[in-house]
Amino acid sequence: MTITKLDDLHVVTQSLRGHHLGSAFDLLSEARAATDIKPQNRANVLATRLSASCIIHSYCALESHVNLIGHDMFSDESSRTYIAVKKRSFLVQKLVQTWNNASVLEKLFFLACDDGVVSYSEHLQQRLRELNNLRNWLVHGFTYTTTLLLRPKVDETYEVLDTEDSVNWGKKFPQCKFNSIHELGPRDAFTALQVVLDALEPIAFKYHRPIEVFTAVPSLNYQIIEPGCYTVEAVLGRLPSEAV
Repeated sequence: MTITKLDDLHVVTQSLRGHHLGSAFDLLSEARAATDIKPQNRANVLATRLSASCIIHSYCALESHVNLIGHDMFSDESSRTYIAVKKRSFLVQKLVQTWNNASVLEKLFFLACDDGVVSYSEHLQQRLRELNNLRNWLVHGFTYTTTLLLRPKVDETYEVLDTEDSVNWGKKFPQCKFNSIHELGPRDAFTALQVVLDALEPIAFKYHRPIEVFTAVPSLNYQIIEPGCYTVEAVLGRLPSEAV
């Protein structure tokens, strides 16, 4: 939240970045805890749903932070990172005009550029693309088929011997190694959240927008991520132990 004073009025810049990031950490903690619930089939369902929600909120946190930085640079004249219209290059002005229609990764890679070169490693760029792909599968509800090899049982039910999806998830997510969208778990949620933190760390300090985490599981907790501490476990380690 940014407050700009105009005489007796205060203009507040609102962003959902903290809401989404805090929700992602809450959901990861709950997904991990859900694996201990009995019976096991209920635990599996809860862990998958919570993990999928964590992944979505993680991506939304990234997008919200990118858009906040964009607001600082192109709309908020009081911001230290604001670029006046007359100082904007042709390419920057073109990006500003299409900002709301540009993809998250387009905007993110622009912000991460130094002297025209994206500062992210090729490995991180690929992990971001895979996370973006997974997010699209979850949010847009893409469909696929699963072939089941069944064996009849004496009670007229069937035993599932093997399954094969029409999507090769291993080839789709070679770096992040996400499971299929119906078998997501805490490990997948952890990976997604870590990819987001890896992407946020360099731009947070470059654009003077440190990352705040406001969680509610098991109780309210607020922290600012310090340099060198952009790992999921470092953030969770500062929460009350029962949240982890």
